[in-house]
Amino acid sequence: MNVKKKTGIYLVPKYIPLIGAVVLAIYTAILFFIPINDNDIGFHIRLGEQIIKTGSFPGADTFSYTSNAPYLDHEWLAQVLLYFTWHVGGLNGLIILRVILVLSIFMLFYFQYKKNFPLNLLFLIPLIFLLLPHAFIRPHMFSWLLQVILIKLLLEKKYQMAPLVLVVWANMHASFMLALMVTGFYLFREYLQTKEKKILLITALCMLAPLLNPYGYQIFLFSNKIKDYTWFVSEWNPLDIHSGFFWVWVFFLAVVATSVFVRNKAKWHDKLFVLILAILGFTAARFPAVSALYLLPLLFEQYPEPILLKSSKQLNRIMGSAIIALLLAFKPATGYFHSPGMGIDHLKLPVYATEFLLHHKLNGKLYNDYNYGGYLIWKLPPEQKVFVDGRIEVYAGSAMDDYLSACEGKNWEAVFEKYGVEMVLIRPGRKINQALIDSPDWSLIYYDYNSVLYVKRDYRTDLRRINYITPWGSRDKSHIDESINEAQYLIQQNPQFFGGHKILSFLYYRKKMFAESLEHIKEYMRLFPEGADNKETLELLANLKRLGYKV
Repeated sequence: MNVKKKTGIYLVPKYIPLIGAVVLAIYTAILFFIPINDNDIGFHIRLGEQIIKTGSFPGADTFSYTSNAPYLDHEWLAQVLLYFTWHVGGLNGLIILRVILVLSIFMLFYFQYKKNFPLNLLFLIPLIFLLLPHAFIRPHMFSWLLQVILIKLLLEKKYQMAPLVLVVWANMHASFMLALMVTGFYLFREYLQTKEKKILLITALCMLAPLLNPYGYQIFLFSNKIKDYTWFVSEWNPLDIHSGFFWVWVFFLAVVATSVFVRNKAKWHDKLFVLILAILGFTAARFPAVSALYLLPLLFEQYPEPILLKSSKQLNRIMGSAIIALLLAFKPATGYFHSPGMGIDHLKLPVYATEFLLHHKLNGKLYNDYNYGGYLIWKLPPEQKVFVDGRIEVYAGSAMDDYLSACEGKNWEAVFEKYGVEMVLIRPGRKINQALIDSPDWSLIYYDYNSVLYVKRDYRTDLRRINYITPWGSRDKSHIDESINEAQYLIQQNPQFFGGHKILSFLYYRKKMFAESLEHIKEYMRLFPEGADNKETLELLANLKRLGYKV
């Protein structure tokens, strides 16, 4: 009798594939357990609250003083769910909701394709990393789950359920329009095979289903309203070829191409479908994740054994072991990872600048950074309106043109006069900062690591002015004591302002108060560990060490 010699591949324990799946699920949950770092959640919560409390749908914007355009809230259903989650569970409830949505996608894939799951698990890893940079707590996260549900129904040929999914989707996020195209593809493919007239009826119902919303056909006009202003929003720009995520997307497409374009079994319409979604993924940074969610079920269901990766029980066990190694490989490749945490990310959002506004009861007409409008809508009282926020469709036209022009430091005085601007809250990197710093008509009253706040020279003269230090250096280096006093004041306003401690460390060093200098540079590094490798920090530490201080 011939006895097949055992090799190392048979020595892998049978439970390894399951362990691989559990490890990936836990790792995925940890990746998405990150503090809230996107300001748009603010206006979503406020709109959801408004809908619940008034019992009506918005027809006009009520959050700004610069736009009088009609507002069609095409995401109202998702906003109601977000508000309810926040009302019941607070900030951490929203973070848990995000993790639940992502793990729901994971579990749907697991139970649908668990027969050869360890092999397919390998292809879930790039999907997870494509989702990660867009894991903002916004309505589009509901659309991710709806994508998986819709494709599952279509692959199981439960076509009669598709219109219901599309109705829900059309009231949650504008990506329902792409879902219509995908649904049309599956129904077209089914009609080619069966020639059943009921498929045509279901197709018609699917196309009409999105009209069941508070605004009717007008929600189809959303993309036309924002098309001229997407260039300055990073997620609407193509993926950077130098980004790790670009190469994750390329890797994913290589797997799909191997499975679809090389195999003789693939139909022409399948190849066209893949090609369209592949091209879509290269047009904007937000689309690789969307395309991957549509392509992965097709890959699993129709082409479960990609060429060059023939599945077997032994290979499946090896794949389970390889998953951990791949996870560790993708982490440094993307360079996009945050430490797990809850609450809100004060480094990304104007948390302390907003608290400054509230504490000092500043309520004038505010010119604010586009990226901060949503957070301000959330945290400031209703009577304090914003200049602009993340809803491009509300401000498209003169309001957005005026914002962008002023932000670039062009014609800003005319824009401010037009709208009666009395305060400015902007990011430190905006070009308008130089104009405001140099202007005798404007005063700096607060700044930190992500915000700079100005007021008109004659506005609220009771507020302290910051005259000697700026986010870009000292205005007058001869006034050391005054600069120290201002830095201490800013730290009082924001105890997390690590930059204030760095300023103090250098000012004290110039005063030859070396112990105080060391104290503040250590506090700077405690609050901002990334700053420990900064050239200026290293030079200061080296100088203190030469003076005999233990650093």
